[in-house]
Amino acid sequence: MPTSIRVDGLFNLRDLGGYRSNLFPNARIRHGIIYRSGHLANITDFACDRLHELGVSLIINLTTPGETELFSGVVVLPDIPSWAHHLRAPYKNTVLSIADQVEKYKHVRTAGPTGVAQAYFKMLKSRPDVFQEILTRMIVYRTGVVCALLLSLGGVSDDVVADDYSFSEQNLQHMLPRMVELTLEVDPGVEDVEGLARVVTECRKDTMLITLEIVRMEYGGVYEYVKDCCNVSQGDIERIRRALLTEI
Repeated sequence: MPTSIRVDGLFNLRDLGGYRSNLFPNARIRHGIIYRSGHLANITDFACDRLHELGVSLIINLTTPGETELFSGVVVLPDIPSWAHHLRAPYKNTVLSIADQVEKYKHVRTAGPTGVAQAYFKMLKSRPDVFQEILTRMIVYRTGVVCALLLSLGGVSDDVVADDYSFSEQNLQHMLPRMVELTLEVDPGVEDVEGLARVVTECRKDTMLITLEIVRMEYGGVYEYVKDCCNVSQGDIERIRRALLTEI
């Protein structure tokens, strides 16, 4: 079971390391190589120091322009620590629409896990800008899906990958009041607004299991998907795996 790293000013921070891999005997995902977290809108000096202590040297920002300010309510975002390289996802003039997000989550609430998984796969399948679709349309889910792909590429079992994905839900509950507020701004008459807001923070294990199964049926597995659909060479995939894995 994953363990959150408690740091004031950060949420859903955890190390992806420690999971067993089936790629070779006694293999595990290396500790301290990849951390995931929510947005950094509330990061403090202490939190910056803690990230530095953890060995973080590259911060990859998967949020769209203006998204963090909107969801966090923070008007002026803090500076990224000077000791870390900052890489922002290459969005194409993306403008986040809360109205569009509300409509999408209405559909998600109706569709259930299978419908959500099918929507994930539709985005994963899009070409040529596969990750552009993931980043610009998944909002809360995007980090979980990217991490799921990395863990699966590292030989972690579907069941464990899905457990890791679902673990985020308990760490996103603080977002509910803000999501209720934003939803009512665009649709004051929406039914069960709290239930709709909970859809935004929902990360169900069965949703990820179905997604991985669809990828396997369509491509043969995550390895084949990354190689054939994302155009990542076999050599680069092997280098990623060597960086991710260690032997115990």
